[in-house]
Amino acid sequence: MENLGERKEDGFPEVFSTGPLCPQHVGPPCPRFYNNTMRDYVAGDNVTLSDDLRATMTQYLKLYVSLLTQNYLPSNNSLGPGVMVGTSGQAILFLRLYLNFGNKDYLDLARQYLEASLKYTAPTPKSQVGFLESYTGTYTIAAIIYNELGNTAESQQYVDLMKTAIVEGLQCTDDTFDTGRAGLLMAARMLNTYFGSPVIPQSDILTMAHQILDNGIKTGNGKYLVWKNQVFPDIIFWGQGHGSTGVLTQFLQMPELLANETAAYHIKMTLDYYLTIQYPDGNFPTPLDPPYPDQPDELVQWCHGAPGFMPVLTLGYLAFGKEAYLNSAARAADHVWTEGILTKGLMLCHGVSGNTYMFLFMYEKTKDPKYLYRAIKFQEFALNTPVMVDPSIMRVPDPSPYMFFDGSYSGAVVLWSDMLTGKSYHMPGFDAYP
Repeated sequence: MENLGERKEDGFPEVFSTGPLCPQHVGPPCPRFYNNTMRDYVAGDNVTLSDDLRATMTQYLKLYVSLLTQNYLPSNNSLGPGVMVGTSGQAILFLRLYLNFGNKDYLDLARQYLEASLKYTAPTPKSQVGFLESYTGTYTIAAIIYNELGNTAESQQYVDLMKTAIVEGLQCTDDTFDTGRAGLLMAARMLNTYFGSPVIPQSDILTMAHQILDNGIKTGNGKYLVWKNQVFPDIIFWGQGHGSTGVLTQFLQMPELLANETAAYHIKMTLDYYLTIQYPDGNFPTPLDPPYPDQPDELVQWCHGAPGFMPVLTLGYLAFGKEAYLNSAARAADHVWTEGILTKGLMLCHGVSGNTYMFLFMYEKTKDPKYLYRAIKFQEFALNTPVMVDPSIMRVPDPSPYMFFDGSYSGAVVLWSDMLTGKSYHMPGFDAYP
């Protein structure tokens, strides 16, 4: 494959319509995305990793793991103990590598990063209980890692702490995914899925879900479900991290909640409203009321825009059988295919790894090979574009490339391990799987 990162004689890369390469920053004059000139899926196309791509993916996975273990030691608490950017995120990374490859050295590294996290983890304010940005993420992963290590007593200790967190979470004032109770619902579901039994009582989970639902009805004045968030209290978002799609994604994976007529009615009403706000190009607005950003149609990433709508609309179709939801998800996916190779980098939250996982989510749920093809092509592009993957020239996010959800390496490592083994296509910190 041609080197898509090389500059032409005029100094501009072939894959940009305007502007120079800008690995050290985002924003003008750097375009938000690379022009995707790759051919889209045609029936019968191969949807497996080529030998060359597999070798390159393995090479960079090993390189990034080496960078992480050398430069971001478990004892480094500079980014905090949480999942989103801190050491608990690295514990998840090495747990996934262990589950995918079976190498117990990875499980030991997961333990080291976890135990470093636990030294600094304490219950956060009642306004903050989400898996990604509170103590509940660390406790959830602790229960799983200690169980994998055979330390059942310690595992049970953290299961019990999560039972308490669910009860105390009934007093939480934030319902969104990143920081609030939708993320806590995911954590509870993850534990029940992993252990294969309701170690977190289903009645407690359902009670919390109904509280969240009631708040969404009130905030949306009965027209659609929306929630305010603690990070941007004056803005109501739609996206997975801070908005209603993140909450509905959890609701739509709770059959007991969907069996409730009131819940089903309001969820369907909100999904129907999503259909009315989709842009002609397939993207979705970032906030309920612009302006954020100045151009509300410009963000195409897991946390804002079309990628985050793909899972909620697909799940809506599977729950209620309405073809319009699946068609809308497909249009969103088409837009991600066009504008989703982001110059920001390989991040999960707002980069190519997160967008790739959204294709894999749709593939898992629909079995349409087009989405697996697109996921492979996104990674083929990234791995053949040095400015996206070469640590010596790639963009370095602030404050650190070693952040889990927002950093340069971790999300890509987990994604590549999933794609190399095919054992899991679950985006860490989003899907209810370790």
